[in-house]
Amino acid sequence: MQQLAEAGIQVGTALMPVLPLMGDDEAHLEEVVIATRDHGGSFVLVGGMSMAGVQAQYALEGVRAVDPELEPRLREFYQWQEGGKPEHNPPRSYTIRLGRHVRKLCDRHGISDRIPRYIPPGTLAVNKWVAEKLFLKTYNLELEGANPYRIWAHRKAAWLVDELEESVSSLYYAGGERRLQELPGIGRGLTSEIAGWIQVYERQNAWRTSLH
Repeated sequence: MQQLAEAGIQVGTALMPVLPLMGDDEAHLEEVVIATRDHGGSFVLVGGMSMAGVQAQYALEGVRAVDPELEPRLREFYQWQEGGKPEHNPPRSYTIRLGRHVRKLCDRHGISDRIPRYIPPGTLAVNKWVAEKLFLKTYNLELEGANPYRIWAHRKAAWLVDELEESVSSLYYAGGERRLQELPGIGRGLTSEIAGWIQVYERQNAWRTSLH
């Protein structure tokens, strides 16, 4: 990581999966954040462990090898009855708590809990920039424990804008928010939000242009 960072390449840590009950305490998490920072990393992404297929059995065997007393706690965590199947994902409350905790640690040590996205130049740069704002809003809503429908609406809008083959800025300035509402799955509230981000992008772009 340090060699890549010194070569000018953006690097960070994907702390996935975090092992619940074993690797999610303050000391372990902060150690990863500090090590990332000290080796030139600019971000730490975090995610709890999913339990799917043979991965679940491997995880259970690993827990038994480390501390057999953790097995009943892990089963309870994933609602995993003997002879049955575990829940695929950790509880939502746990995911929110873990994300908030790592964000706090990243803030403390001066790095990010998201990957700063590269925005390629060109006429569609505004699409990538606005999509990035929507993706970030989606993650923030997740950490807030917002309504899942609201989270899903932002995620779908981010995907749509990200993959749009026409400049979202051109659409907006040609027909205002009404034109944006014609995009599939974009409601009135999201339309206003997207329009606001377009205006911010254009102001920033005009400011950069004036410097040259």
